[in-house]
Amino acid sequence: MAGPLRHMEIIIQQLNKFHPENQNPFEVTAEIPVPVMDILCGCLEYKTVLDVIVDAFYIRDGKHCLLSELICYLATFRLEELGFQRFSKIIKSMDAVKICKFLRFFFNMVNLQTWIKDEWSQIYDSVYVNENWIEPLEKWQPKIQELISQLDNIADKHTIIPLKKTEPNEFHLTVPNPRAILIPEQIPRQEKTKPVSFNIYKPPRMKQHLERIKLKNRQQAEASLTDNTPVRLNAAAILREGVLYQRKVEQEIEHLLQGAQDPSKFLEWQQQMRGKDLDQQLTEAECRKLQGKLSYEEAILARQYCIQEKKKNAEQKREEVLKMHLQYAERCLQERKEKEKKVQQVAEGHKNVKQAQMKLQKCKQQTVQEISKKSQDLLLQALKDEEEKFKKRYELIQQIRAIEYVPFLKNRFIDLTKTANHGVLGEMSIVELQERLALLKEAQQKAEEEKRDLIIHEKHAKEQLLLDKLDQICMFREQFGRAAALKLPFIILFVIFPRTM
Repeated sequence: MAGPLRHMEIIIQQLNKFHPENQNPFEVTAEIPVPVMDILCGCLEYKTVLDVIVDAFYIRDGKHCLLSELICYLATFRLEELGFQRFSKIIKSMDAVKICKFLRFFFNMVNLQTWIKDEWSQIYDSVYVNENWIEPLEKWQPKIQELISQLDNIADKHTIIPLKKTEPNEFHLTVPNPRAILIPEQIPRQEKTKPVSFNIYKPPRMKQHLERIKLKNRQQAEASLTDNTPVRLNAAAILREGVLYQRKVEQEIEHLLQGAQDPSKFLEWQQQMRGKDLDQQLTEAECRKLQGKLSYEEAILARQYCIQEKKKNAEQKREEVLKMHLQYAERCLQERKEKEKKVQQVAEGHKNVKQAQMKLQKCKQQTVQEISKKSQDLLLQALKDEEEKFKKRYELIQQIRAIEYVPFLKNRFIDLTKTANHGVLGEMSIVELQERLALLKEAQQKAEEEKRDLIIHEKHAKEQLLLDKLDQICMFREQFGRAAALKLPFIILFVIFPRTM
Protein backbone atom coordinates (compact mmCIF):
# COMPACT_ATOMS: atom_id res chain seq x y z
CA MET A 1 0.00 0.00 0.00
CA ALA A 2 3.00 2.29 0.50
CA GLY A 3 3.66 2.53 -3.27
CA PRO A 4 0.22 3.81 -4.39
CA LEU A 5 0.03 6.27 -1.44
CA ARG A 6 3.47 7.67 -2.23
CA HIS A 7 2.55 8.14 -5.91
CA MET A 8 -0.72 9.83 -4.91
CA GLU A 9 1.09 12.25 -2.60
CA ILE A 10 3.57 13.17 -5.38
CA ILE A 11 0.73 13.83 -7.85
CA ILE A 12 -1.19 15.99 -5.30
CA GLN A 13 1.96 18.02 -4.52
CA GLN A 14 2.64 18.63 -8.22
CA LEU A 15 -0.98 19.62 -8.86
CA ASN A 16 -0.81 22.10 -5.95
CA LYS A 17 2.43 23.61 -7.32
CA PHE A 18 1.35 23.68 -10.98
CA HIS A 19 0.06 26.96 -12.47
CA PRO A 20 -1.21 26.57 -16.06
CA GLU A 21 -0.60 30.28 -16.86
CA ASN A 22 3.11 30.32 -15.95
CA GLN A 23 4.31 26.68 -16.24
CA ASN A 24 4.57 23.99 -18.91
CA PRO A 25 3.48 20.43 -17.82
CA PHE A 26 6.60 18.84 -19.40
CA GLU A 27 8.86 21.05 -17.25
CA VAL A 28 7.00 19.90 -14.13
CA THR A 29 7.05 16.20 -15.04
CA ALA A 30 10.78 16.02 -15.86
CA GLU A 31 11.68 14.89 -12.29
CA ILE A 32 8.78 12.39 -11.82
CA PRO A 33 8.68 8.64 -12.72
CA VAL A 34 6.86 7.52 -15.89
CA PRO A 35 3.63 6.00 -14.37
CA VAL A 36 3.10 9.05 -12.15
CA MET A 37 3.84 11.36 -15.09
CA ASP A 38 1.09 9.67 -17.22
CA ILE A 39 -1.55 10.18 -14.49
CA LEU A 40 -0.45 13.80 -13.86
CA CYS A 41 -0.61 14.64 -17.59
CA GLY A 42 -4.06 13.04 -17.79
CA CYS A 43 -5.31 15.12 -14.83
CA LEU A 44 -4.02 18.31 -16.49
CA GLU A 45 -5.43 17.35 -19.90
CA TYR A 46 -8.97 16.59 -18.65
CA LYS A 47 -9.02 19.31 -15.96
CA THR A 48 -12.17 20.93 -17.35
CA VAL A 49 -14.05 17.59 -17.33
CA LEU A 50 -12.89 16.73 -13.80
CA ASP A 51 -13.67 20.20 -12.41
CA VAL A 52 -17.36 19.69 -13.27
CA ILE A 53 -17.67 16.77 -10.81
CA VAL A 54 -15.17 17.97 -8.17
CA ASP A 55 -16.64 21.47 -7.93
CA ALA A 56 -20.15 20.07 -7.60
CA PHE A 57 -18.99 17.65 -4.87
CA TYR A 58 -17.26 20.34 -2.78
CA ILE A 59 -19.91 23.07 -3.09
CA ARG A 60 -21.44 21.98 0.24
CA ASP A 61 -18.18 22.08 2.24
CA GLY A 62 -16.56 24.96 0.36
CA LYS A 63 -13.28 22.98 0.15
CA HIS A 64 -11.22 21.82 -2.80
CA CYS A 65 -9.15 18.65 -2.45
CA LEU A 66 -7.03 17.43 -5.37
CA LEU A 67 -7.25 13.85 -4.05
CA SER A 68 -10.87 13.56 -5.23
CA GLU A 69 -9.86 15.06 -8.59
CA LEU A 70 -7.22 12.35 -8.95
CA ILE A 71 -9.68 9.54 -8.02
CA CYS A 72 -12.21 11.00 -10.47
CA TYR A 73 -9.60 10.86 -13.25
CA LEU A 74 -8.59 7.27 -12.42
CA ALA A 75 -12.23 6.10 -12.28
CA THR A 76 -13.21 7.82 -15.54
CA PHE A 77 -10.18 7.27 -17.79
CA ARG A 78 -7.94 4.56 -16.25
CA LEU A 79 -10.34 2.03 -14.67
CA GLU A 80 -10.21 -0.37 -17.68
CA GLU A 81 -6.37 -0.14 -17.77
CA LEU A 82 -5.79 -0.51 -14.01
CA GLY A 83 -8.41 -3.21 -13.41
CA PHE A 84 -10.82 -3.40 -10.51
CA GLN A 85 -8.39 -5.10 -8.09
CA ARG A 86 -5.64 -2.46 -8.40
CA PHE A 87 -8.22 0.35 -8.27
CA SER A 88 -9.75 -1.10 -5.08
CA LYS A 89 -6.24 -1.39 -3.53
CA ILE A 90 -5.60 2.31 -4.27
CA ILE A 91 -8.99 3.27 -2.80
CA LYS A 92 -8.52 1.15 0.36
CA SER A 93 -5.11 2.73 1.00
CA MET A 94 -6.78 6.16 1.56
CA ASP A 95 -9.17 7.64 4.11
CA ALA A 96 -12.26 5.39 3.90
CA VAL A 97 -14.86 7.99 4.99
CA LYS A 98 -13.91 10.73 2.50
CA ILE A 99 -13.39 8.38 -0.46
CA CYS A 100 -16.66 6.56 0.28
CA LYS A 101 -18.56 9.87 0.13
CA PHE A 102 -16.98 10.84 -3.19
CA LEU A 103 -17.52 7.41 -4.82
CA ARG A 104 -21.17 7.33 -3.73
CA PHE A 105 -21.63 10.83 -5.22
CA PHE A 106 -19.77 10.12 -8.49
CA PHE A 107 -21.21 6.63 -9.26
CA ASN A 108 -24.80 7.65 -8.57
CA MET A 109 -26.85 6.63 -11.67
CA VAL A 110 -29.09 9.71 -11.42
CA ASN A 111 -26.10 12.08 -11.39
CA LEU A 112 -24.37 10.27 -14.27
CA GLN A 113 -27.46 10.23 -16.53
CA THR A 114 -28.55 13.84 -15.82
CA TRP A 115 -26.30 16.80 -15.03
CA ILE A 116 -22.85 15.09 -15.40
CA LYS A 117 -23.73 13.89 -18.90
CA ASP A 118 -25.12 17.33 -19.84
CA GLU A 119 -22.06 19.20 -18.50
CA TRP A 120 -19.61 16.90 -20.29
CA SER A 121 -21.64 17.10 -23.51
CA GLN A 122 -21.09 20.87 -23.52
CA ILE A 123 -17.30 20.31 -23.50
CA TYR A 124 -17.13 17.22 -25.80
CA ASP A 125 -19.41 15.57 -28.37
CA SER A 126 -22.45 13.91 -26.71
CA VAL A 127 -22.08 10.60 -28.65
CA TYR A 128 -18.38 10.38 -27.68
CA VAL A 129 -19.20 11.15 -24.03
CA ASN A 130 -21.95 8.51 -23.91
CA GLU A 131 -19.91 5.71 -25.57
CA ASN A 132 -16.47 6.29 -23.97
CA TRP A 133 -17.26 7.65 -20.47
CA ILE A 134 -20.89 7.20 -19.33
CA GLU A 135 -21.46 3.60 -20.54
CA PRO A 136 -18.15 2.21 -19.05
CA LEU A 137 -18.96 3.90 -15.71
CA GLU A 138 -22.45 2.33 -15.74
CA LYS A 139 -20.85 -1.07 -16.47
CA TRP A 140 -18.52 -0.77 -13.45
CA GLN A 141 -21.30 0.61 -11.18
CA PRO A 142 -22.30 -2.73 -9.45
CA LYS A 143 -18.68 -3.58 -8.52
CA ILE A 144 -18.12 -0.02 -7.22
CA GLN A 145 -21.26 -0.39 -5.06
CA GLU A 146 -19.71 -3.52 -3.49
CA LEU A 147 -16.49 -1.56 -2.84
CA ILE A 148 -18.51 1.28 -1.21
CA SER A 149 -20.23 -1.23 1.11
CA GLN A 150 -16.80 -2.68 2.06
CA LEU A 151 -15.50 0.83 2.81
CA ASP A 152 -18.57 1.53 4.97
CA ASN A 153 -17.87 -1.64 6.99
CA ILE A 154 -14.21 -0.64 7.41
CA ALA A 155 -15.20 2.87 8.56
CA ASP A 156 -17.76 1.48 11.06
CA LYS A 157 -15.68 -1.34 12.57
CA HIS A 158 -12.08 -0.14 12.58
CA THR A 159 -11.01 3.03 14.35
CA ILE A 160 -7.42 4.13 13.78
CA ILE A 161 -5.46 4.16 17.09
CA PRO A 162 -2.38 6.41 17.05
CA LEU A 163 0.71 4.31 17.84
CA LYS A 164 3.65 5.50 19.90
CA LYS A 165 6.86 6.25 18.09
CA THR A 166 9.63 3.74 18.66
CA GLU A 167 12.62 5.31 20.40
CA PRO A 168 15.78 3.33 19.57
CA ASN A 169 18.41 2.74 22.26
CA GLU A 170 22.06 3.44 21.59
CA PHE A 171 24.38 0.48 20.96
CA HIS A 172 27.37 0.04 23.31
CA LEU A 173 29.76 -1.53 20.84
CA THR A 174 32.99 -0.95 22.87
CA VAL A 175 31.82 -2.50 26.16
CA PRO A 176 31.93 -6.36 25.91
CA ASN A 177 29.31 -8.51 27.61
CA PRO A 178 30.50 -10.45 30.71
CA ARG A 179 31.24 -14.13 30.15
CA ALA A 180 28.91 -16.65 31.77
CA ILE A 181 30.42 -19.10 34.33
CA LEU A 182 29.93 -22.68 33.12
CA ILE A 183 28.58 -25.27 35.59
CA PRO A 184 30.46 -28.61 35.37
CA GLU A 185 28.34 -31.55 34.21
CA GLN A 186 28.05 -34.68 36.35
CA ILE A 187 29.57 -37.84 34.87
CA PRO A 188 26.91 -40.62 34.85
CA ARG A 189 27.77 -43.99 36.45
CA GLN A 190 27.56 -47.06 34.21
CA GLU A 191 25.49 -49.98 35.44
CA LYS A 192 26.74 -53.59 35.26
CA THR A 193 25.56 -55.52 32.19
CA LYS A 194 23.37 -58.59 32.70
CA PRO A 195 24.47 -61.85 30.99
CA VAL A 196 22.37 -63.08 28.04
CA SER A 197 20.20 -66.13 28.83
CA PHE A 198 20.82 -69.41 26.91
CA ASN A 199 17.13 -69.73 25.93
CA ILE A 200 17.46 -66.89 23.39
CA TYR A 201 19.67 -69.01 21.08
CA LYS A 202 17.32 -72.03 21.22
CA PRO A 203 14.08 -72.24 19.14
CA PRO A 204 10.88 -72.22 21.22
CA ARG A 205 9.30 -75.55 22.21
CA MET A 206 5.88 -74.56 20.87
CA LYS A 207 7.30 -73.96 17.40
CA GLN A 208 9.04 -77.35 17.37
CA HIS A 209 5.83 -79.05 18.50
CA LEU A 210 3.84 -77.36 15.70
CA GLU A 211 6.36 -78.42 13.05
CA ARG A 212 6.13 -82.05 14.24
CA ILE A 213 2.32 -81.95 13.99
CA LYS A 214 2.59 -80.47 10.45
CA LEU A 215 4.93 -83.25 9.34
CA LYS A 216 2.66 -85.95 10.78
CA ASN A 217 -0.41 -84.45 9.07
CA ARG A 218 1.40 -84.24 5.74
CA GLN A 219 2.48 -87.89 5.92
CA GLN A 220 -1.07 -88.98 6.75
CA ALA A 221 -2.48 -86.95 3.83
CA GLU A 222 0.10 -88.42 1.40
CA ALA A 223 -0.71 -91.94 2.59
CA SER A 224 -4.46 -91.42 2.16
CA LEU A 225 -4.02 -89.98 -1.36
CA THR A 226 -5.07 -92.21 -4.29
CA ASP A 227 -3.33 -91.84 -7.62
CA ASN A 228 -6.25 -92.82 -9.87
CA THR A 229 -8.87 -90.31 -8.75
CA PRO A 230 -11.75 -90.22 -11.24
CA VAL A 231 -12.04 -86.88 -13.03
CA ARG A 232 -15.44 -86.04 -14.46
CA LEU A 233 -14.98 -84.52 -17.92
CA ASN A 234 -17.51 -82.48 -19.88
CA ALA A 235 -18.37 -83.11 -23.54
CA ALA A 236 -15.86 -80.60 -24.95
CA ALA A 237 -13.01 -82.00 -22.83
CA ILE A 238 -13.81 -85.61 -23.85
CA LEU A 239 -13.88 -84.74 -27.58
CA ARG A 240 -10.74 -82.62 -27.28
CA GLU A 241 -8.80 -85.41 -25.55
CA GLY A 242 -10.03 -87.99 -28.10
CA VAL A 243 -8.83 -85.78 -30.98
CA LEU A 244 -5.49 -85.26 -29.20
CA TYR A 245 -4.87 -89.02 -28.81
CA GLN A 246 -5.96 -89.64 -32.42
CA ARG A 247 -3.52 -87.00 -33.61
CA LYS A 248 -0.71 -88.57 -31.57
CA VAL A 249 -1.39 -91.96 -33.18
CA GLU A 250 -1.38 -90.43 -36.68
CA GLN A 251 1.87 -88.55 -35.98
CA GLU A 252 3.53 -91.73 -34.72
CA ILE A 253 2.38 -93.66 -37.82
CA GLU A 254 3.76 -90.91 -40.10
CA HIS A 255 7.01 -90.90 -38.16
CA LEU A 256 7.36 -94.68 -38.60
CA LEU A 257 6.54 -94.42 -42.32
CA GLN A 258 9.14 -91.71 -42.84
CA GLY A 259 11.73 -93.75 -40.97
CA ALA A 260 11.08 -96.78 -43.20
CA GLN A 261 11.82 -94.87 -46.44
CA ASP A 262 15.18 -93.77 -47.89
CA PRO A 263 15.73 -89.99 -47.36
CA SER A 264 17.83 -89.62 -50.55
CA LYS A 265 14.73 -89.52 -52.79
CA PHE A 266 13.19 -86.83 -50.65
CA LEU A 267 16.41 -84.75 -50.79
CA GLU A 268 16.54 -85.12 -54.61
CA TRP A 269 12.92 -84.08 -54.86
CA GLN A 270 13.63 -81.12 -52.57
CA GLN A 271 16.59 -80.00 -54.74
CA GLN A 272 14.48 -80.34 -57.91
CA MET A 273 11.70 -78.26 -56.39
CA ARG A 274 14.19 -75.60 -55.28
CA GLY A 275 15.66 -75.51 -58.81
CA LYS A 276 12.17 -75.16 -60.28
CA ASP A 277 11.41 -72.31 -57.86
CA LEU A 278 14.65 -70.53 -58.86
CA ASP A 279 13.89 -70.96 -62.59
CA GLN A 280 10.37 -69.66 -62.03
CA GLN A 281 11.70 -66.63 -60.12
CA LEU A 282 14.20 -65.87 -62.91
CA THR A 283 11.52 -66.17 -65.61
CA GLU A 284 9.22 -63.91 -63.59
CA ALA A 285 12.01 -61.31 -63.21
CA GLU A 286 12.69 -61.41 -67.00
CA CYS A 287 8.94 -61.08 -67.66
CA ARG A 288 8.81 -58.04 -65.40
CA LYS A 289 11.75 -56.44 -67.23
CA LEU A 290 10.11 -57.07 -70.60
CA GLN A 291 6.79 -55.72 -69.33
CA GLY A 292 8.59 -52.59 -68.07
CA LYS A 293 10.20 -52.05 -71.50
CA LEU A 294 6.88 -52.65 -73.24
CA SER A 295 5.08 -50.21 -70.94
CA TYR A 296 7.82 -47.59 -71.58
CA GLU A 297 7.48 -48.03 -75.37
CA GLU A 298 3.68 -47.93 -75.10
CA ALA A 299 3.95 -44.69 -73.11
CA ILE A 300 6.16 -43.15 -75.84
CA LEU A 301 3.69 -44.25 -78.54
CA ALA A 302 0.75 -42.93 -76.51
CA ARG A 303 2.52 -39.58 -76.09
CA GLN A 304 3.17 -39.36 -79.84
CA TYR A 305 -0.44 -40.31 -80.52
CA CYS A 306 -1.64 -37.57 -78.12
CA ILE A 307 0.58 -34.98 -79.85
CA GLN A 308 -0.79 -36.00 -83.27
CA GLU A 309 -4.37 -35.85 -81.98
CA LYS A 310 -3.75 -32.39 -80.50
CA LYS A 311 -2.36 -31.21 -83.85
CA LYS A 312 -5.41 -32.63 -85.67
CA ASN A 313 -7.76 -30.97 -83.19
CA ALA A 314 -5.94 -27.66 -83.63
CA GLU A 315 -6.24 -27.88 -87.43
CA GLN A 316 -9.95 -28.78 -87.14
CA LYS A 317 -10.53 -25.83 -84.81
CA ARG A 318 -8.75 -23.48 -87.24
CA GLU A 319 -10.94 -24.75 -90.09
CA GLU A 320 -14.05 -24.34 -87.95
CA VAL A 321 -13.01 -20.78 -87.03
CA LEU A 322 -12.54 -19.95 -90.72
CA LYS A 323 -15.96 -21.43 -91.52
CA MET A 324 -17.51 -19.42 -88.68
CA HIS A 325 -15.94 -16.22 -90.02
CA LEU A 326 -17.31 -16.97 -93.50
CA GLN A 327 -20.77 -17.76 -92.11
CA TYR A 328 -20.69 -14.58 -90.04
CA ALA A 329 -19.80 -12.53 -93.14
CA GLU A 330 -22.64 -14.18 -95.10
CA ARG A 331 -25.10 -13.48 -92.28
CA CYS A 332 -24.01 -9.85 -92.14
CA LEU A 333 -24.64 -9.54 -95.89
CA GLN A 334 -28.07 -11.19 -95.56
CA GLU A 335 -29.00 -8.94 -92.63
CA ARG A 336 -28.00 -5.86 -94.61
CA LYS A 337 -30.13 -7.03 -97.53
CA GLU A 338 -33.08 -7.75 -95.22
CA LYS A 339 -32.73 -4.34 -93.59
CA GLU A 340 -32.73 -2.69 -97.02
CA LYS A 341 -35.86 -4.69 -97.95
CA LYS A 342 -37.55 -3.68 -94.69
CA VAL A 343 -36.69 -0.04 -95.32
CA GLN A 344 -38.27 -0.30 -98.78
CA GLN A 345 -41.34 -2.06 -97.33
CA VAL A 346 -41.69 0.64 -94.65
CA ALA A 347 -41.47 3.32 -97.32
CA GLU A 348 -44.17 1.54 -99.35
CA GLY A 349 -46.23 0.99 -96.16
CA HIS A 350 -46.26 4.72 -95.41
CA LYS A 351 -47.88 5.18 -98.79
CA ASN A 352 -50.65 2.58 -98.10
CA VAL A 353 -51.43 3.52 -94.44
CA LYS A 354 -55.12 4.12 -94.99
CA GLN A 355 -55.61 0.75 -96.70
CA ALA A 356 -53.81 -1.00 -93.86
CA GLN A 357 -55.96 0.76 -91.24
CA MET A 358 -59.15 -0.41 -93.00
CA LYS A 359 -57.82 -3.97 -93.14
CA LEU A 360 -56.98 -3.82 -89.42
CA GLN A 361 -60.46 -2.64 -88.50
CA LYS A 362 -62.02 -5.47 -90.49
CA CYS A 363 -59.73 -8.05 -88.85
CA LYS A 364 -60.53 -6.71 -85.39
CA GLN A 365 -64.27 -6.87 -86.05
CA GLN A 366 -63.98 -10.47 -87.25
CA THR A 367 -61.94 -11.50 -84.17
CA VAL A 368 -64.44 -9.81 -81.81
CA GLN A 369 -67.34 -11.67 -83.41
CA GLU A 370 -65.49 -15.01 -83.18
CA ILE A 371 -64.59 -14.43 -79.51
CA SER A 372 -68.19 -13.49 -78.59
CA LYS A 373 -69.50 -16.68 -80.26
CA LYS A 374 -66.94 -18.84 -78.43
CA SER A 375 -67.75 -17.22 -75.06
CA GLN A 376 -71.47 -17.85 -75.56
CA ASP A 377 -70.80 -21.51 -76.37
CA LEU A 378 -68.62 -21.87 -73.27
CA LEU A 379 -71.26 -20.28 -71.03
CA LEU A 380 -73.93 -22.65 -72.35
CA GLN A 381 -71.65 -25.64 -71.77
CA ALA A 382 -70.92 -24.49 -68.19
CA LEU A 383 -74.65 -24.09 -67.46
CA LYS A 384 -75.33 -27.60 -68.73
CA ASP A 385 -72.53 -29.07 -66.57
CA GLU A 386 -73.84 -27.29 -63.47
CA GLU A 387 -77.38 -28.56 -64.11
CA GLU A 388 -76.10 -32.15 -64.41
CA LYS A 389 -74.10 -31.81 -61.17
CA PHE A 390 -77.15 -30.38 -59.38
CA LYS A 391 -79.30 -33.30 -60.58
CA LYS A 392 -76.73 -35.87 -59.38
CA ARG A 393 -76.50 -34.21 -55.96
CA TYR A 394 -80.30 -34.13 -55.66
CA GLU A 395 -80.51 -37.85 -56.49
CA LEU A 396 -77.81 -38.69 -53.92
CA ILE A 397 -79.58 -36.70 -51.20
CA GLN A 398 -82.83 -38.55 -51.94
CA GLN A 399 -81.05 -41.92 -51.73
CA ILE A 400 -79.42 -40.99 -48.39
CA ARG A 401 -82.77 -39.89 -46.95
CA ALA A 402 -84.43 -43.11 -48.13
CA ILE A 403 -81.68 -45.16 -46.43
CA GLU A 404 -82.13 -43.16 -43.21
CA TYR A 405 -85.89 -43.84 -43.12
CA VAL A 406 -85.41 -47.63 -43.57
CA PRO A 407 -85.76 -49.42 -40.13
CA PHE A 408 -82.52 -50.90 -38.70
CA LEU A 409 -82.62 -54.59 -37.67
CA LYS A 410 -80.60 -55.14 -34.48
CA ASN A 411 -80.74 -58.95 -34.30
CA ARG A 412 -79.63 -59.88 -37.79
CA PHE A 413 -79.11 -63.56 -38.68
CA ILE A 414 -75.56 -64.34 -39.85
CA ASP A 415 -74.81 -67.48 -41.82
CA LEU A 416 -71.26 -68.57 -40.88
CA THR A 417 -71.05 -71.01 -43.81
CA LYS A 418 -71.45 -68.31 -46.49
CA THR A 419 -68.72 -66.07 -47.84
CA ALA A 420 -68.98 -62.27 -47.68
CA ASN A 421 -68.54 -61.92 -51.49
CA HIS A 422 -66.23 -58.90 -51.28
CA GLY A 423 -64.34 -60.01 -54.37
CA VAL A 424 -61.09 -60.72 -52.48
CA LEU A 425 -58.68 -63.49 -53.54
CA GLY A 426 -58.81 -66.57 -51.28
CA GLU A 427 -62.10 -65.45 -49.67
CA MET A 428 -63.69 -68.03 -47.33
CA SER A 429 -66.43 -68.39 -44.73
CA ILE A 430 -65.90 -68.28 -40.95
CA VAL A 431 -66.52 -72.04 -40.56
CA GLU A 432 -63.92 -72.85 -43.22
CA LEU A 433 -61.48 -70.44 -41.56
CA GLN A 434 -61.99 -72.16 -38.18
CA GLU A 435 -61.40 -75.59 -39.74
CA ARG A 436 -58.21 -74.39 -41.42
CA LEU A 437 -56.96 -72.90 -38.15
CA ALA A 438 -57.63 -76.22 -36.37
CA LEU A 439 -55.70 -78.09 -39.09
CA LEU A 440 -52.81 -75.60 -38.79
CA LYS A 441 -52.68 -76.12 -35.03
CA GLU A 442 -52.59 -79.91 -35.48
CA ALA A 443 -49.78 -79.57 -38.05
CA GLN A 444 -47.81 -77.31 -35.67
CA GLN A 445 -48.25 -79.79 -32.80
CA LYS A 446 -47.04 -82.65 -35.04
CA ALA A 447 -44.01 -80.61 -36.16
CA GLU A 448 -43.17 -79.77 -32.52
CA GLU A 449 -43.46 -83.44 -31.48
CA GLU A 450 -41.23 -84.54 -34.38
CA LYS A 451 -38.71 -81.87 -33.47
CA ARG A 452 -38.78 -82.98 -29.81
CA ASP A 453 -38.23 -86.63 -30.82
CA LEU A 454 -35.36 -85.60 -33.10
CA ILE A 455 -33.72 -83.59 -30.29
CA ILE A 456 -34.06 -86.53 -27.85
CA HIS A 457 -32.60 -88.92 -30.46
CA GLU A 458 -29.66 -86.56 -31.11
CA LYS A 459 -29.10 -86.22 -27.37
CA HIS A 460 -28.97 -90.02 -26.92
CA ALA A 461 -26.64 -90.34 -29.92
CA LYS A 462 -24.36 -87.67 -28.48
CA GLU A 463 -24.30 -89.37 -25.06
CA GLN A 464 -23.46 -92.71 -26.71
CA LEU A 465 -20.68 -91.06 -28.74
CA LEU A 466 -19.24 -89.48 -25.58
CA LEU A 467 -19.34 -92.84 -23.78
CA ASP A 468 -17.52 -94.49 -26.70
CA LYS A 469 -14.96 -91.72 -26.70
CA LEU A 470 -14.44 -92.15 -22.94
CA ASP A 471 -13.81 -95.88 -23.40
CA GLN A 472 -11.38 -95.10 -26.22
CA ILE A 473 -9.56 -92.51 -24.06
CA CYS A 474 -9.26 -94.99 -21.16
CA MET A 475 -7.84 -97.56 -23.57
CA PHE A 476 -5.36 -95.01 -24.99
CA ARG A 477 -4.23 -94.09 -21.48
CA GLU A 478 -3.62 -97.74 -20.58
CA GLN A 479 -1.65 -98.34 -23.79
CA PHE A 480 0.42 -95.19 -23.34
CA GLY A 481 1.14 -96.23 -19.75
CA ARG A 482 2.24 -99.68 -20.90
CA ALA A 483 4.41 -98.17 -23.67
CA ALA A 484 6.08 -95.89 -21.15
CA ALA A 485 6.68 -98.79 -18.76
CA LEU A 486 8.11 -101.13 -21.47
CA LYS A 487 9.91 -98.25 -23.28
CA LEU A 488 8.34 -99.23 -26.60
CA PRO A 489 6.58 -97.08 -29.21
CA PHE A 490 2.83 -96.93 -28.79
CA ILE A 491 2.06 -98.28 -32.29
CA ILE A 492 3.89 -101.57 -31.58
CA LEU A 493 1.69 -102.19 -28.56
CA PHE A 494 -1.28 -101.37 -30.77
CA VAL A 495 -0.21 -104.25 -33.06
CA ILE A 496 0.56 -106.63 -30.14
CA PHE A 497 -2.69 -105.98 -28.22
CA PRO A 498 -5.37 -105.45 -30.92
CA ARG A 499 -8.28 -106.38 -28.57
CA THR A 500 -7.89 -103.41 -26.33
CA MET A 501 -7.90 -101.09 -29.32
